[in-house]
Amino acid sequence: MKSLYDTDLLLWSEEQASALAALAGVDGVPSADWERLASSIADVGLSALTHLENGLRTMLVQAIAGYCDSDSLLRHERNRRTLSGQSEADSDLSPTIRARLDLDRLWREAFDQAMTEIPRRVLGVPPGIPRTCPFTLDELLDDDFTYDRAVERLYILLTSWRPKAEKDVET
Repeated sequence: MKSLYDTDLLLWSEEQASALAALAGVDGVPSADWERLASSIADVGLSALTHLENGLRTMLVQAIAGYCDSDSLLRHERNRRTLSGQSEADSDLSPTIRARLDLDRLWREAFDQAMTEIPRRVLGVPPGIPRTCPFTLDELLDDDFTYDRAVERLYILLTSWRPKAEKDVET
């Protein structure tokens, strides 16, 4: 059976940090810098969360950049970055991290980053790019998720929306 450390590093690190912090100032416990030890242990779990978020953000940046600059010669590189980001994200996923992820925040950060990576020859961002993430975490981590599918999904999502036609009123 796997330990909590193996299955949910963020939760394990928080529990361990709390236990270490509680030792500070307790009579009979050997002297140590319990607060710094607790902080260091907590950082282990936070680094797993940060690593996963960086991987997801990389994937989203590539999808947005690919949608906005579909004629780019960087398609192969963007595909490589997407796969790399997915690998990073998949390696650190745990129940606690899943519960704390804010995909909409990551999407907005990815959007801002993608805007810095798109060449100046692209005149502007196509209208309709959502400010909330159009992908679920499960979609992003699915083995079938690729750069091409992400760009295609954005294209379908952003070009399929049409305002409802008003019915002609006979007078």
